[in-house]
Amino acid sequence: MLLGVLSDVDRRQELRQLVVSESVKKVPSRSRGMSCTSLEEAIRAVVETAESNNCPIVGWSLFDRDVIVRADIPEPLKTAVTRRYTNALAIARPWKTKVYPDVKITRENAHSPKNTLDKFAALAGYRNVAALRAGEPATWLRRLMKGAAADEWRKVRAYNAHDLAAVRLVWLKASSELASWRVYERASYYVDSLAGRPIRFRAGATNARLDALLGREGASTWAFMTAWNPRSIAKTRAANDAAQAKLAALLTSMKYTWLTGRGASDDGSWGPEESLLVLGLSRRKARRLGRRFGQFAIVTGRAGSPATLVSCAVPRTMP
Repeated sequence: MLLGVLSDVDRRQELRQLVVSESVKKVPSRSRGMSCTSLEEAIRAVVETAESNNCPIVGWSLFDRDVIVRADIPEPLKTAVTRRYTNALAIARPWKTKVYPDVKITRENAHSPKNTLDKFAALAGYRNVAALRAGEPATWLRRLMKGAAADEWRKVRAYNAHDLAAVRLVWLKASSELASWRVYERASYYVDSLAGRPIRFRAGATNARLDALLGREGASTWAFMTAWNPRSIAKTRAANDAAQAKLAALLTSMKYTWLTGRGASDDGSWGPEESLLVLGLSRRKARRLGRRFGQFAIVTGRAGSPATLVSCAVPRTMP
């Protein structure tokens, strides 16, 4: 009935709302950005925009894609949509699990859906979640089928605009933060050792040399962290050095022993960042310090166990 399209090309957003159902009896003729067309022409316009800008077609779940695949439109259009379609929910789920593991998304009741857009939009910090939750699109659409009034169109269009903006925000934020997380998962971390060459370790793996160091120092737990580039924004060397000195001074005042080190991605896309291996620091306290210094994640561990990448990200709002 109504196909909403939010294009985001060259930092310019364009909202188009296309009426593609003959069942709608009345469409406001002077609504900006709104027009009547066939489903085939609407999908063709979407595909042409995606193809010319080499960008994905993003939806929430696979519902929209499946409707298009079942529609009576040319097969090449269906193939083009399928090839470029991205399910934002499939990205949002691992993003929440890895980056915001403490956040619990639950059903309203035993019969309600769980992974609804509004919950992930709240986690991403969308400002108009209330508009999504208060919407009654099914009711409004039924009224439209009987002959829409301007007020019903206003409600549907406003809800559709929020829906599109929320999907965009969740997809962008989840994709970005999940990509950063995966870089940290694959990164190498180094500890300067007095016993010889630096100790190199990775998240998810044990390291005999690191365990031996802990044994010599009489520690069973550790945390690897930095104060560089808070909120993942690149800072000057002077600013990073000053922040790192504050972290070191704080740890010293807390009576912790630490060794210098660095972390860097193997492909050179991130780092090296000057870091500290803090002996005897628990995961809970390390995470608190990571958040205090604006870090996205830290690495923690216990003697004999794999190193663990721990998120320090703080959700803007809760689902």
